[in-house]
Amino acid sequence: MVYHEIVDTEENYLRILNVLNEVTFPFNSADLQCFIIKVFKKPLEARIKNGEEKELLSHKELNTLFKKIGPLIQVHSYILQNLRKQLSDWKNGNLIGKIWADSAPDLEKVI
Repeated sequence: MVYHEIVDTEENYLRILNVLNEVTFPFNSADLQCFIIKVFKKPLEARIKNGEEKELLSHKELNTLFKKIGPLIQVHSYILQNLRKQLSDWKNGNLIGKIWADSAPDLEKVI
């Protein structure tokens, strides 16, 4: 069923994001954001501050790189939750596109 493929794709996308923090499903988006900051952002910040990575990233570039990860995970977690909910109570009239349409304002914020 095509719907299963859509759910699988969304799960895989979140798993890819999830690789950044080594947390498996189900995961808490706040935990993921904390892990990304702890494992990636903080060490980079320290190296930049100490002058070790001046050529790599500026502080501004570092903040730009990491600032939307939390909201991105949150919106896609919401989408996946709603996809799973519809799948568990499948009816032929389900409108799966509505899930993304309802999430459009949040998706636009993370573009």
